[in-house]
Amino acid sequence: MASALETLCGQAFGAKTYDMLGVYLQRSWIVLFLCAIFFLPMYIFASPILKFFGQPDDIAEMSGTIAVWVIPVHFSFAFFFPLNRFLQCQLKNMVIAFSAGLALVVHIFVCLLFVYGLKLGVIGTMATVNVAWWLNVFILF
Repeated sequence: MASALETLCGQAFGAKTYDMLGVYLQRSWIVLFLCAIFFLPMYIFASPILKFFGQPDDIAEMSGTIAVWVIPVHFSFAFFFPLNRFLQCQLKNMVIAFSAGLALVVHIFVCLLFVYGLKLGVIGTMATVNVAWWLNVFILF
């Protein structure tokens, strides 16, 4: 969907129909958000699915835990990638670079705090990934 948005927004920007840029962005948010909801059962039931396909129990349980913590990241993708394409089509690449750089710096410090300072391990790592991606979304918005 984000790739289609890149094409549509590029055409709208080139044709100087700027009002359509926002319309395309909002439509892509709706479609990707609904797709994210559609994939929720796969994340929620990752452990039983993996066990059904013969994965060892310890790996399936850890994967299921990580899959649950990936859900917020999955929803952030529904907003981040259309925003990214929306800004790229308007040649506002410095905004995207600033957002990525700031999110990286925050990610490093929050990761050090959660994983080593608070000793949260894998859960801390996934929490920092959530923070970094949602920070990217909020900066671009």
